[in-house]
Amino acid sequence: MKKNKFLIIIPLLVIIFSFFITGIKNSDIVENMEIVAGLGSDVEYKTPGSVSYSIPLSTYIFRGISGDDENVKVSSTVRKGVGKTLGQTRENRQSKADKKTILGFEKVYIVSESSAAYGLEPIVDILFKNPQLNDTGYFAICRGKAEDMLSHKVEGYPSSSDFIEGLLKNEFNYSFFPKNIKITDLYTSLYVEGTNPVVPYIETNGDNIEVSGMALFKNGKMVAKSNFDDSKWLNLMRDNKVCGIVSLQKDSRNYADLYANSFRKVNVDKIHGKLHFTINLKLKGSVITNTYFKDISKNESAKRAFEEKIGEKVHRNCCSVINKMKTEYKTDCLGLGKYAAAKYGRWSNVDWDKEVLDSSIDVNVKVSIENWGRGSFEKNSREQ
Repeated sequence: MKKNKFLIIIPLLVIIFSFFITGIKNSDIVENMEIVAGLGSDVEYKTPGSVSYSIPLSTYIFRGISGDDENVKVSSTVRKGVGKTLGQTRENRQSKADKKTILGFEKVYIVSESSAAYGLEPIVDILFKNPQLNDTGYFAICRGKAEDMLSHKVEGYPSSSDFIEGLLKNEFNYSFFPKNIKITDLYTSLYVEGTNPVVPYIETNGDNIEVSGMALFKNGKMVAKSNFDDSKWLNLMRDNKVCGIVSLQKDSRNYADLYANSFRKVNVDKIHGKLHFTINLKLKGSVITNTYFKDISKNESAKRAFEEKIGEKVHRNCCSVINKMKTEYKTDCLGLGKYAAAKYGRWSNVDWDKEVLDSSIDVNVKVSIENWGRGSFEKNSREQ
């Protein structure tokens, strides 16, 4: 725990000492600064067509900076500004602040579901165009208020923003999770023809914070949420070069897991005047556990059977998500519209969501096992 504490404190001290270079000579003044760790967005509906914006900031609190490093304490607090416009929220927040707010080190940007449903464009636009903000911070939608999410205490972390940043980074490696969830990515997906944002959805579960799915958008507004399992296959079809685990299980004793890197290519044509998309998926990876398929490393037919079973599962789940996209989500959450727009003409005032939902979509899956872990080696070693 002590080691983890200093892994958090050291980079924060680097930030602090960077201010010394610019002319701040009294180290005690650092304790009078508020360095922003996370920024949120909430809305409250007042009357039909009228809302009040609330922008909470999670800021670090430093104590004991001028003393021994062992006595350095880093925690966080949340302050907010409210107003009828986003500009007024900043004015309102600063009118109550007794410390200088330092921007540029934000780890996450958290938008409440109600704010996302009202519209993502205002907050993304102001974040993208503010040169003081960190454009590499990660973006997420949360259940409940963003203020509550930023205020949530996570043991071992000075702020929930630090934990959420690590949570989102960790998902990159296991759930075919996209990496393009930063401000610049959101801005692009809002304004490029034939695209809709797809953003991680987080919520609290007791003392924990977890990713529970993906928030899906249409015309800049959140319209649906996919659950965690469906989000795996959605992300797999939507993004190229992602990685995750695909599991097969016969019963509690017979199961196998493939850790795979995916490669995706989309083709689009018109058949009888309607769009037809083909999503080609290639999964290459390693068998990380296997009590299901015997002699998979030596028997070519067993290897092919495993690859076919994995491919069948991926295909089945992808088709299920496509069906949900058309019947439940009712938005092009796979980003297929941009391929049609590129081939058949941009800026043509086409409703690409409608075109994609009315289209036919096929999925082809090819699975290749590249290695089998250490299972065979351990067995052979015991026999020698």
